[in-house]
Amino acid sequence: MLKPSDLYNLATTIILNQMTFKGIVSKYKYSIALILLFVLIENVSFIIEPTFFGKLLDSLIDHFYDHEKAEYIFPLVIWIIVYLINVVGGTLHRFFNGSIYSKMYANIATEVVLESVKDLNIRLSADEKA
Repeated sequence: MLKPSDLYNLATTIILNQMTFKGIVSKYKYSIALILLFVLIENVSFIIEPTFFGKLLDSLIDHFYDHEKAEYIFPLVIWIIVYLINVVGGTLHRFFNGSIYSKMYANIATEVVLESVKDLNIRLSADEKA
């Protein structure tokens, strides 16, 4: 037969196994991966955007000096696309960031409270039997 101290140790072991960083990451891996994907998209486009902006400036300068030969529309369209990717990645990152992390916090806090109540009930029942 299980003793109350055995139940307490079992409950503590379950809590510790679920409340590790690895356990939390494995439970919310798709949500975390989605946020990291948006952060990656935003940062990569942020890094490469000045390159395309420089090419746009070069073509605009060429167009200013030689109106007939220089083409600036293609570099402009490419820069706009990269800039929009940067903006959309950042917007989605910030949009989902709050909702996903607050949901994770609420779920983890609820689990901690429920386990604390179970722990308190185990201790109370052990004290009553003693």
